[in-house]
Amino acid sequence: LRDMKITDSQIDKLESLIIEGEVTLNSTPKGKADFIEKVKCTISEFCKDNNESFPNRIAITIPPVNVGDDSSTEKAQKEYYPNLLPHFLNMLRELQSQYYLRKQLEEIQKQTIESSRQTDEAEKQTAESVKQTTEAKTANKWSSWAVII
Repeated sequence: LRDMKITDSQIDKLESLIIEGEVTLNSTPKGKADFIEKVKCTISEFCKDNNESFPNRIAITIPPVNVGDDSSTEKAQKEYYPNLLPHFLNMLRELQSQYYLRKQLEEIQKQTIESSRQTDEAEKQTAESVKQTTEAKTANKWSSWAVII
């Protein structure tokens, strides 16, 4: 997940998924399975939009969803998805946290660049003030000599 980056246009959808996932925690096994399939599709869309590969951590964690009459599939879902969903919600929250941390870092970098620019400008102004002060002192000295002569 660390390689995956959520964009500004994707964060709202991610946050909606997190809220939906929290509601789905109290859902039926089929509801949980449907939600996990929705998240797989959404993460896949994000990766496609960002030209990234599907995160291995998600691919390994999420088995194929088969909802049907097969009693063993139904039994496995009843046992597996209630345990998987909180873990998966944590992964979504991690993506959300990484997005906001990256945004904070970008803002800090912008502020640092602006601060450096302001420091450079202040140094230029200081150098100009020193130059003008030196010129004024020289002019005063020549004026004093002119008065004496």
